[in-house]
Amino acid sequence: NRLVEPEKDQQFDDSEEYLGEKDLKAQVKEAAYYLSQKGYNYNDLCWILAENIQKINLSMPSIEDIKRKAEEVFSSSCTYDELCWLNSEMEILIKKSYLEKEKKFQY
Repeated sequence: NRLVEPEKDQQFDDSEEYLGEKDLKAQVKEAAYYLSQKGYNYNDLCWILAENIQKINLSMPSIEDIKRKAEEVFSSSCTYDELCWLNSEMEILIKKSYLEKEKKFQY
C-alpha cells in the first residue's frame, strides 16, 4: 500500500492558516507522501524519527541517545510508508505545538 499523490487542490502548504483548515489525518497523509518523494532511505527515516523523539524527550540528546532510539525504530519492523507517516505526523504535531521540543534554557 504505497502513498499516493494528493489531489491538486490539496497541495501541501505548511503555513499556520492552512494547517488550521485541514484535518490532521489529511495533513499527515499529504506530508508523508511528499516526504516519501524526497528519496530518503529506510535508515535515514529511522534516524530522523529517532532524532525527533529524543529531542522531545531530552533537552540535548547525544548522538548515542539518538543512535539507540534509531536502532529501536529500525528493529520495530515499520514499513517505509509507516516511517514517512510517523515522521510527518510528529513534524506536524510539533508545528501545531501539540508536541514541544525540550528547550535547553527556559527563561
